[in-house]
Amino acid sequence: MTKKSTTSKEAADKVVKNIRRKARQTYSSEEKIRIVLAGLRREESIAVLCRREGIAESLYYSWSKEFLEAGMPLPTVTDSSFDTEVYQSDIPVWVDFGSEWCAPCKQIEPSLIALECELKDRLKVFKVDVDTTPNVAMNLGVRGISALFVFRDGKVSAHRTGAASKQILQTWLEASISS
Repeated sequence: MTKKSTTSKEAADKVVKNIRRKARQTYSSEEKIRIVLAGLRREESIAVLCRREGIAESLYYSWSKEFLEAGMPLPTVTDSSFDTEVYQSDIPVWVDFGSEWCAPCKQIEPSLIALECELKDRLKVFKVDVDTTPNVAMNLGVRGISALFVFRDGKVSAHRTGAASKQILQTWLEASISS
């Protein structure tokens, strides 16, 4: 009986050593981004993802925080590229009109990035800096930022202004692209 419990303890120690060894391994930026994006997509729980990747959940959350703080930028459109990227798009387009100095814009950007990752097959997401691209904002009547517009078939199908939680934005967006 002692032999069996020692063997199972040795097996458990071996598993723990392998996890620690894998956790010490260095990951490239691309691998970190791949893992964080997989977590943001929520196809499986973070715990399951971390077990599959052989990393501690605390490491995942550390990478996630770095990733969002680094501000993986949303693609931008300008006055010259707006027609092609937005009005002529085959799929719905979500455009965030904002600016570098705008606190609500910075507040919702992580949610926009996460939603872009989750819905990338169903829509495009772009950012427009109203300070450097004023014509498009003026033509659409943008008066306050952060202003969010959804375009379908070259026309505005929905818009809203101000910060909101990811859940509220997702509900609004789902309704906007499915109607």
